[in-house]
Amino acid sequence: MRLGSGNFDLPIREHVDILLDPEHSLTVADLTANSRYFRQARTRDFELDFTQGRYWLRFAIANDQAEQRYAILHLTPSHIDSVRLFRHDSTEIAQVDYSGILRAPQLFVINLEPHSQQVYYLSLAGHGKLLLNPKLTDLHPFLIEFRAELFGNGVGIGLLLAIAAANLTMALVLPHARAFLLLGVYAICNMLTIAASWGYIALHRHVASLFENPAFVVLTHLSMLIALLLSEYFQPSRRKHQQGADLGFWSILVSNVCAGVTAVFLPISSSMPIMLIVVGLSSLWVTLRALQTYLKFQETVTYHYLFSRAWLTLFVALVALIYLHVDAGLETINLILLLGTAIEVLMLTVIYSTYRQHKTNERFERRLQVATLEAESRGGNESLRRINQDLMTPLSAIFGTAEMLKNSQLTPQQREYVSSLQAASQEMLGFIENVRSHPPLAGELSTTPELLYDLRPLLQDIFDSYQAELLWQNPETPLPQQVIGDPGRLRQLLLHLIMIASHHSQETGIALHLEWRNGLWLELRYRGKKALSLVESRDSAKHSDAGIHTRAELARQLVETLHGELRLHSLGQEQFIELSLPLSIWEHQQRLPKLLQLRSRRILIVEPNRTFAMQQKRLCEQWGMIAFVAHNRQQAIALSRNQCLFKTPIDVVLLSDTIDDPISLNHRLHDEAAATQLPPPATIFLQDSGREFPATARAPFRVMARPSAGLTLKRLIVELLESVETDPQHAEAADLR
Repeated sequence: MRLGSGNFDLPIREHVDILLDPEHSLTVADLTANSRYFRQARTRDFELDFTQGRYWLRFAIANDQAEQRYAILHLTPSHIDSVRLFRHDSTEIAQVDYSGILRAPQLFVINLEPHSQQVYYLSLAGHGKLLLNPKLTDLHPFLIEFRAELFGNGVGIGLLLAIAAANLTMALVLPHARAFLLLGVYAICNMLTIAASWGYIALHRHVASLFENPAFVVLTHLSMLIALLLSEYFQPSRRKHQQGADLGFWSILVSNVCAGVTAVFLPISSSMPIMLIVVGLSSLWVTLRALQTYLKFQETVTYHYLFSRAWLTLFVALVALIYLHVDAGLETINLILLLGTAIEVLMLTVIYSTYRQHKTNERFERRLQVATLEAESRGGNESLRRINQDLMTPLSAIFGTAEMLKNSQLTPQQREYVSSLQAASQEMLGFIENVRSHPPLAGELSTTPELLYDLRPLLQDIFDSYQAELLWQNPETPLPQQVIGDPGRLRQLLLHLIMIASHHSQETGIALHLEWRNGLWLELRYRGKKALSLVESRDSAKHSDAGIHTRAELARQLVETLHGELRLHSLGQEQFIELSLPLSIWEHQQRLPKLLQLRSRRILIVEPNRTFAMQQKRLCEQWGMIAFVAHNRQQAIALSRNQCLFKTPIDVVLLSDTIDDPISLNHRLHDEAAATQLPPPATIFLQDSGREFPATARAPFRVMARPSAGLTLKRLIVELLESVETDPQHAEAADLR
C-alpha cells in the first residue's frame, strides 16, 4: 500500500497475504527467511477458524512523502486471544493501551519514515470462528473522529436525561399524570440498557458485540415492560368489559417478566434468541392492537401513536442494517441507539401531552357550560319570582273587584261586561300558571337545551317499557345522579335505536350494556343483520324499508344534535350498536373564573322585524348592556357613525340576514371604526334555517340560527368579546377604553 498525500482510511484486505499455521510452530524469523509460506488473501479467507490453528498476515506500507507519517491499525472484532505485530526485522510493535477508553478494536500505532517502505507480520491466535475486519487509518482524523463520537454520545445521554427529567417533573406537578412518570422511567431504562452494554464491553475486552451480555437482555425486557404499560394510555377508547384484550395484554406482560428473570440464569446463547422472539412478538402485538383501535374508533391520539411505532420499527431496522452490513464503529452504533431512543421518547411525550391538553380543554368547556347554565337558572328563577310578585297581586285585585261587582245590582249589559272581565282574567291566570309550572329555562332553550335531570330513572323507564325484548346486563353499574343535557331528545334517540335493533334482530332479545366514561356509553347487542340503515345515505331510502329508514334518519339527526358518536361493528353473527353521548355531571361545588362582564357594553341590533328587535333589546338590557335598534341599513350606519364620533364604539352588532347585503354592511361598520382608530365591532349574523351564509365577513364574527335562545346569544357575545380583548392588535384600544 502506498500512502499518498492527505488523510486516508483504507481496508487492507486487498493488500494482505495470509498463512495458516496449524501447529503454532512458525516464528517471525522463519517467515522473513522464507516467504514461500504466504499466498494472496481472498475475501472469504477472513472468515477465520481458530480451531485449525494460528493465522499470519503479511502486508507492506510505503510512504512516498518527505515527512514522517503516523498510521493506526485497528482490528475488529476484539475477542482474539493474542494479537502481535512485527516488522520485517522481527521487531515487535507494542499494542496501544486503551484500558481507560471504551474502544473494542485492537489498536497499533505505526511510524512511517519519509520515503520508506516496510513489511509487517501480524500474528492472530484465538478460539472459535470470527469475521476479521482490518483497517488502516491516519492517526489524526482517527482521534478527531473519536472525540466527535464521544461528544455525540454525551449529547445523546444528555438529551435522554433531559427528557426523563422533564417527564418526571410533569408527573410531580400535574395531577393524575402517571403516563409522564412511565415516560421518564422508560427514557432512563433505555439509556441504562445501552450504557450496560457499553460498560460490559469496557470490563470484558474479548466481547465483540454490544448485545452479548445478560444486563442488556434483562434491561431490554424491562424497557418492553414499560412500553406495554405506556401503550394502555394510548388506547382511550378501549372497552373495559372485553376480557380478551386484557388477557392478551397480561399474557405479553408476564412473558416479558419471565424472560427477563430467566435471562439472569441462562447463558447468553440461549437468552438472546428468547429475547428477540418475546420482544418482537410484544412489539408486533402492541402495534396491531393500536392499528385495530384506530381502524375501529378513528382516534387521533392512536393515529399519532401508530406514527411513533412506525418510527421505532424504522429505527430498529436501520440499526440492524448498520450493525450487520456497514463497517461502523461501536461508538457510532451506540450514538444511533441513544439519539433514536431520545426521539422516540420525545414523540411519545408530545403525543400524550397533546392528548391530555385536549381532554383538559374538553373538561373546562363542559364546566363552563355548567357554570353558565347555573347562572341562567338563577336568572330564570328570579324572573319567575318577579312574575309572581308583579302580576299575581294586580290579578287578585281584578278578581276581587269583578266578584264584588257580580254580587251587586247590575243591569244585564253590565253583568255581561263583568262576565267578560272574569273570563279574560281566568285566561290570563291560566297563562301565568303555565309559565310558572314550566322549567326555569323554558323561555331560553337553545337548539340543544341543557337541563338538569336524573339519568337512572329515565333509563329505567325506557327499560320497563321494553322489558320483554330488552335485557339490561349491568343494572347496578354506577351512574351519576344528576346530569346536564336534553332528556327529551335522549329518550327519543334511545327508543329509535331499540326499535332499529329489534327490526334487524333475527332472535328475540337485545342485550343492553351501560357505562359512564366521562359521558354516557351505551351498547345494544343482538344477533342478526347489521343495522346499515344507521349509516347509509338518504339516496338509499328507495332500496330499504321506508319506515325503518325514516327512524334511522331521525336517529342520525338526534345523534348529531346531541353531539354524540354512533358506531356499528360486528363479531360473527353478533351485531353491536355503540353510542357515546358527552353528558356532564352536575356539581354544585364547581367554581370557575367569572365570565366576562357584559355591563355597559354597547350592542347594535339591526333587524327589520320590530317585535323581534325589541325582544332582543330587552334581553340584552337585562344583562346590563346598552342596546341600540336599527331597522334598516341607513339607520345602522347613522348610529355607528354617531357612536364613533363620541369615541364610544359599538362592541357587538346583531345583524339580520334579511337586511339588504349584510356582508357589505359588516364591512362598512368595520371601516367606520377603523377611520376613527377604534376597535372593530364583533358581529353575530342571524341566519334563517336552510339558507347558506357566505363566510366572507370580517372577523371576529359568529353565525346564529333564527330563532335561537338567549343562552346561545349570551355565549356568543362572551366568546366574541373575549376574542377581541385577547387580540394583540386591539389591546391598546381596549386599555384606553
